[in-house]
Amino acid sequence: MAVIDEIIRRHPRERLFVQPLEWTARHLELLQCSFELQGDAVPSKIPVDEAVQDADLIDRRPFNYWTHEAEVLATSDTKNAVIRRILTDRNGPFKCIRPFGFFRFGSDHRFRLHGLVFAPCIQRQIPAQNHPPPVFAFMQRSMVKIQRETAFPMPRPRRRQHVPNVPVAAARQLQLKHLEPADPCRDPYILAVLLGLAQAQAEAASLSSDDSNNGRREYRVCAIFVDEKNTEHMIFYSANITTAFLAKFEYPEDLQVPQWSPLSDPLVIRQIKFPYQPYSSLRQRLVDAIISTAGR
Repeated sequence: MAVIDEIIRRHPRERLFVQPLEWTARHLELLQCSFELQGDAVPSKIPVDEAVQDADLIDRRPFNYWTHEAEVLATSDTKNAVIRRILTDRNGPFKCIRPFGFFRFGSDHRFRLHGLVFAPCIQRQIPAQNHPPPVFAFMQRSMVKIQRETAFPMPRPRRRQHVPNVPVAAARQLQLKHLEPADPCRDPYILAVLLGLAQAQAEAASLSSDDSNNGRREYRVCAIFVDEKNTEHMIFYSANITTAFLAKFEYPEDLQVPQWSPLSDPLVIRQIKFPYQPYSSLRQRLVDAIISTAGR
């Protein structure tokens, strides 16, 4: 992994070669990646006055399946099951291909990532090996926090008495506090999830018989990050990850690397607030956002 090794050699005193759960703001800096907040909310096709009226009078309307699912998504803790139904039920335009994603450092190091992974639906007559790669991921803040905690488990006590090891517990808490981002909406782990989607697209392009896919210079991906305590909005992320930036991680192996150094290629992750209300249009707004961002 020449590119990653070069970054590590330039900073020998820093612990950089770690799993994505241990990435910090320093990794974003060295990889030249930044988050950019765009606007206040995802634009809706519904006029503002109509949207406000819809939000105020939604309880008076007859029962609607998608309206109910959107409200459950905003208020319940079972968000994974709800987002799966919103995007896939009743001939939805997407299918959930995995309950998790993958990120790779070269071909030897693969890390499993939290988050449902979705790909566009295709016609049944298309062979299975030509199924489209994932374009969208759904993440929950609490699940990312739990994964970080499980990555640093407490050692078992040597004796049968369940006496807590206070120094080890304190060191563990300090380490977790160091990994907790100052702004959860700009967690470096989000970068790893988006990179995992781009790597899957690049791998599918290398196996595709379509010549137009082999010369692609960027991969368009998007994701949703939800905070269970926030019932007003989610955060929608989108990025155009270039081949040069993806080459920093040396995967896929047959990726067509540009002539210039991949170290000089930056990445901007766009983030925008995605309001739950009006509930009646949430499904269509979300589908439109994914298609317009990751569509080809």
